[in-house]
Amino acid sequence: MAVGTPLGVTASGHRTAAPITPDQLAGLGLWYDADHAASFVYSSGAVVSQWKDRSPNARDMIQTTVASQPVRNGAMNGRTTVVFDGNDCWLYRSAVYTIAQPFTVLFVMDSIAAAGDETQTVIAAYGGAFQITTSAGYLLRLYANTPDLIATHAVTGAHVWRAECNGATSAIYRDRTLSKSGALGTAGTTTGMMLSIERGWGTADAIRGQLAELCLYERILSAGEAGQVENYLKSKWGTP
Repeated sequence: MAVGTPLGVTASGHRTAAPITPDQLAGLGLWYDADHAASFVYSSGAVVSQWKDRSPNARDMIQTTVASQPVRNGAMNGRTTVVFDGNDCWLYRSAVYTIAQPFTVLFVMDSIAAAGDETQTVIAAYGGAFQITTSAGYLLRLYANTPDLIATHAVTGAHVWRAECNGATSAIYRDRTLSKSGALGTAGTTTGMMLSIERGWGTADAIRGQLAELCLYERILSAGEAGQVENYLKSKWGTP
C-alpha cells in the first residue's frame, strides 16, 4: 500500500491513515521499540543494559550502572514494555548525534502520577538544551531554551504523544488530537541523547511508569505521515 493511502472512513466520516512501521518514512533518526526482543541486552534477567536502536543508524542506548538500569517486564496491550522507577533509572548515548530543529518525536508512555514526580523526563539531549519532560499537573513540556511549550492534557495513563519541534510553530498532540501549539526555543542536540533523565543529569526526574516505543524523525512529518505512525502506535499498544 502506498504511503498516504487512506485505510478507510470512520463513523464520523473522517478518513483514517493506513498504519505503517516507522522505518517506512524518510528521516528516521531514532527508533526504540520495547516489544522487539532482539533490541535488548540484559545484565541479568530482564534488567536492561542496552536498548538497541531499530533505525538504520544504530544509535543504541546503554546503562553500565546496574542500579540505574530499567527493567523490561511491563505490559501494555499484551506486549512488553520497559519500566522505569521514577528515581534513577535511565539510558544514554553519549556519541555525537547533532540534530537541529525542525524534528518530530512520537512515543507511547504509560506514566504513573505520584507525589514528588511532577517532573518526569522522556528524552533529553546529552549535550544541548532540548528535552521532553512533564511539569506540574503532569503536563507534557517541550523545552529548547526559551520559550517552552506545555500541553493542556495530562500524561497519566497510556497515550500516543507527538511533539513537533519547529521554533515558533511547534505543537504537542495527544492521541492524534492537538493539545497545544505555539512558540518553542530553537535548540536541538549537540552530542548524544538520553532516555528518562533530564539534561544536566537530573536523575531524580526519571519516568515513573512504562515506555513502550519512541521514534524521532529529523523533519516535521506531514499530517498524513504523522497519522500513519500514530495509527501504528495506537493499534500496537492499545492506546485511546
